[in-house]
Amino acid sequence: MEDLRPLSYIIISLLYILAMITIVMRIWVRGYSMKSFGWDDWAMASLLIFFSFQQALLYFFLEFGAGMHITQVMQDHPEWMTILLKGLLLEEYWYVFMQFAVKMCFLLFFFRLSETQLFLQFLWAIIGFHMLSTIAIWLLYSLQCRPLKAFYAPELYPDAKCLSTTITYFVPYSLNLFVDVCILFLPLPTIWTLQMSLKRRVAVLVVLTTGGSAVLIGGLRAIILIEFSKSPDFTYSLGKMVIISSAEMSIGIIAANMPALKAFWSCWRQNKLGVGKATDLTGSNSAAVDNSKAAYKDAIEMNSNGTINATTPAAISAGLKFAARYNIRLSVKQSGHDLLGRSSGRGGLLIWTHYLRDDPTKALKFNKTYVPTESCADVELGGASYWGGSAARIGGGFTWADVYPAAHDNGVVVVGGTCPTVGIIGGYLQGGGHGAAMHEYGLGSDQVLEFNVVLADGSKVLASPCSNPDLFQALRGGGPSTYGIVTSATVRTYPETPMVGLILQIIPQEGTDDLDAFLDAITAWYQQIPALLDGGVQGYAGWAAWDGKSSLGPPSRMLQQAAGVFNQTLEEVQRTMEPIMEKLVVFKSRGINVSVDYLTFPDYYAYLTGLMHHDAEVGGGILMSSRLFGEKHLANVTAVRQMVEAIAGLPGQNTSAVIDMTGGGAATKDLPLSGVNPVFRRALLINIVSRNWDSLTPYVDITASQKDVTYHKGKAQVAFAPDTGSYLNEGNWLDPNYLTNQFGAILPTLEAAKKKYDPTDLFYCPTCVGSQHWKEEEDGHLCTVKGSWWPFTRPVDWAEEL
Repeated sequence: MEDLRPLSYIIISLLYILAMITIVMRIWVRGYSMKSFGWDDWAMASLLIFFSFQQALLYFFLEFGAGMHITQVMQDHPEWMTILLKGLLLEEYWYVFMQFAVKMCFLLFFFRLSETQLFLQFLWAIIGFHMLSTIAIWLLYSLQCRPLKAFYAPELYPDAKCLSTTITYFVPYSLNLFVDVCILFLPLPTIWTLQMSLKRRVAVLVVLTTGGSAVLIGGLRAIILIEFSKSPDFTYSLGKMVIISSAEMSIGIIAANMPALKAFWSCWRQNKLGVGKATDLTGSNSAAVDNSKAAYKDAIEMNSNGTINATTPAAISAGLKFAARYNIRLSVKQSGHDLLGRSSGRGGLLIWTHYLRDDPTKALKFNKTYVPTESCADVELGGASYWGGSAARIGGGFTWADVYPAAHDNGVVVVGGTCPTVGIIGGYLQGGGHGAAMHEYGLGSDQVLEFNVVLADGSKVLASPCSNPDLFQALRGGGPSTYGIVTSATVRTYPETPMVGLILQIIPQEGTDDLDAFLDAITAWYQQIPALLDGGVQGYAGWAAWDGKSSLGPPSRMLQQAAGVFNQTLEEVQRTMEPIMEKLVVFKSRGINVSVDYLTFPDYYAYLTGLMHHDAEVGGGILMSSRLFGEKHLANVTAVRQMVEAIAGLPGQNTSAVIDMTGGGAATKDLPLSGVNPVFRRALLINIVSRNWDSLTPYVDITASQKDVTYHKGKAQVAFAPDTGSYLNEGNWLDPNYLTNQFGAILPTLEAAKKKYDPTDLFYCPTCVGSQHWKEEEDGHLCTVKGSWWPFTRPVDWAEEL
């Protein structure tokens, strides 16, 4: 072919158009359809300008004789030679920059693949080498001739010294080829060990390793470079270099865009290429736009696709390994008393621990003297005191309805909750656990002496002050379904004791409808809580300002309090209550009756079953917001009154407040190796405000209730006690500051344990430690969240695309 230019124009133009189209597709799908963007996307977007300049240079070469034979150029346009050489010098610098930019698009994308230390070390090493080699090549080009002008005007500098083209061509080529090979092989081990099927793993490899095409093109470039460095027909060989340079850059850009093109294809198939439509690549559109009952039920359905009714730790271990191997979303449930969705996982695998109770002689065992499974050389390891009293070993499937009667038969008290159907080992103990004996003996999690745990990798370990103390600490109040699956726990027990109970009521007189008087009485009652607890009066109360169908509080305007006192006589309790009642009965003149009735019980078990036990509705429509209050907060009568009025709600809202007034006392002890929010140690009560609804409630009304609880009533509680937090088992899953509110200052410690014992985040549950790194899509898929940059809202995860 006498003139390569016509063919060159066609080839480089087509390649340029294809590359630019893939850039635009990537920007669209990630920036607008998926509402996501990352540094690698910004780098690729910049190539719209940089690659266009590169294309202009290639057209420049063709315009000034590249692709023509040198004899014809020298005959017709000898002045073009100097122009071409000047352009070639500029192209050397710009080509190196383009190589750097395209390869950085690959390398920045690799930060999405893995956060393991070894992978990141290799990635940073390659980036560092790539940067240094780019600088070295630029220096090489700057020193290739002395003076540099001799490169394009050698006739003016006959004594100039220039490096051999073998050095100036093949040293840069070798450095760039080395980086290409690194880009090809770096992701292979990570992809091959992913927890997914072989078919999908191969598909991901194919998409991600299209960068290997750059290696192939690089091989072709070597052939052309050899010819270019030796051929006397400089301009004709330069035409070939134009074609191979265009192919190398264009194919490199297309290869770097392959994951985004896969996402573009998925969005196109599902008609989700519109702005913001691709927040879910596989699920259906949100049912939030439909007010029908069916649409709402479909939107909240969180059923798992498979369930393991685990009867042994070995079954749990097998289930965890299976979920990890096939990259299946995992959830853990004991009894299902969770209103935050932590025991549900739509489309995933559920491990149900309720059946870890087959052998009662082993699964539930009481010992008069606790003997640790493993002893420490120093029993004060980590400051954890040795417990020499009685203890109970409780299997993972038991509820309080199982344990309390057995404890009574053994003459001991077990610190626990007041709902008998609640599971013990799951959310209760691992979430902190309040109860009717908390003021006397401390939080439920404070009672734990050791755990038996199955970790994410399937291994079975002991967690105690002597073995894995950081795991032990995280499990004692740092949240369930986060660090491992507990198969049993050993807890402290205490001798049975007689109890005095009381029921206090604040009820408007018949025919009285004075809301202000009622709320004033409620305010006065709140202010008596420190005195009640100082006198050992601990328990629960609930109040509502309006008639309704409240799930937690009373059905009409009233306050009801059930409480008990340990190791006191009836007379002693009455003396404690006398000054308190004097401050409350004054509201009788305003139409509010305040009364108290006393009961005596021979032991704690009779007190629990006779006064404190209640049945909780499981799976109802409800949203709660909890806040810890301390003595200093209750001292400000104006602030208390404002808070009470804010959470009282309006008619028809089904609003109620429940007060867990069991703080203070033993609960204030700042025990070592505790994973609960430290603000628990200075709180007297947990104030829980809630609204509930039935299955016929339109979705728009449910959304309004949720916003009211979160941004009005819950916000009022935060304003009242801004320096405390919430109780994670009875928190608000919509709380935008759930990490700070639920975990407080202990969060870094818990995150370290999470990273150590579950480095791949196999365990996920909403509002739990580590959940901030994941986003749940409508179909239940979990996608990583790693930060984003304006104007886009969420960075796309590579696995979500592929």
